[in-house]
Amino acid sequence: MSSIACQLSFVRSTLPEGVKLVAVSKTHPAEAIRAGENFRARCILRKAVSENMENPEAYNLLGISYEKEGDRIKASKFYRVAYYMDQTFKAASDNLDRVCGFWYKGAGNIAWGLKSEEVKKR
Repeated sequence: MSSIACQLSFVRSTLPEGVKLVAVSKTHPAEAIRAGENFRARCILRKAVSENMENPEAYNLLGISYEKEGDRIKASKFYRVAYYMDQTFKAASDNLDRVCGFWYKGAGNIAWGLKSEEVKKR
């Protein structure tokens, strides 16, 4: 049995009753976040960060994934790292201002900060 098959069988055995394992064929983490697959997106992004630790776009997307789940504290941590990596990265600055603001109104106005135009349009 391959390692991926072993991991999938473990995941299936640990899922709560009635929850199905859904395969998402999205390759870009932003697409996975938009599809509600935050765990999958974070796996992709952590791999990207392990290969290039100075990637503000990846940290910003990690922050978005946590913010979409309602975890503003973790989201703000990743937005801060993205901003630290590149102080000219406006998306991280905007997201950090929004999530740390006193009058937080939810994750409705997220700045994705994506360089790829085709991912933006989806």
